[in-house]
Amino acid sequence: MMGHLSSGPLNLGDLKNSYQNEFLTQLDRFPSPKAMYWEKCLMAPVGIIVGHSLLKEHGVSNSFLLELSEDTRSPPDCKAVVFVINSNIKIVDCIWSFISRDAKFYKSSSREYHIIAVPSFSYACKNYLKEKDVSKSVSSIYEFSLTLLPVDYDVVSMEEPECYMNYSLAQKQQDIYQFVQGLLRFQSIFGLFPRIVTKGAKANVSKLSLLLITVSFLS
Repeated sequence: MMGHLSSGPLNLGDLKNSYQNEFLTQLDRFPSPKAMYWEKCLMAPVGIIVGHSLLKEHGVSNSFLLELSEDTRSPPDCKAVVFVINSNIKIVDCIWSFISRDAKFYKSSSREYHIIAVPSFSYACKNYLKEKDVSKSVSSIYEFSLTLLPVDYDVVSMEEPECYMNYSLAQKQQDIYQFVQGLLRFQSIFGLFPRIVTKGAKANVSKLSLLLITVSFLS
């Protein structure tokens, strides 16, 4: 896959490496052995960045789908449980139920719970954890800004099917902000864009350029 990504006019393998290094650096902060629980929709895109064998090299002993089940609990030998999720109240509720079950079953356990949110973790989700009184059980919440996924040697994808609806119909800016974050990473690897071309009523080049400059200044 890496060789394929490097065969285009730009070596998109460098973009993949950037995401991979960030993800693994965060993962290495958690004690091993680790158990990872994945939201189903993230297994494929994040799997392009970090494969199963690489996760094992970094202390992940088990990987599971995060499911709404009343009998699911973490493996007895793991020291850290890592949830890889989108910012979604239903999924956060699932995590709350999971940690509550673990607390009842492993009463004297010192295992850690961590959330890796792709690409961000909303205020509503953070507030929900506080309301459920489980935020103290979550050792860390990390926002993994995987916003421009290299899927081919000349193709990058936002992997955000609701972006158009959110921006055009609901007038929400969050997806555009995440897109800009991806562009900034792209520029940090390959250099500044000499020209930005967009199309459509919502594609205001001056606003996008201003946002790029503003975020760059604040970063």
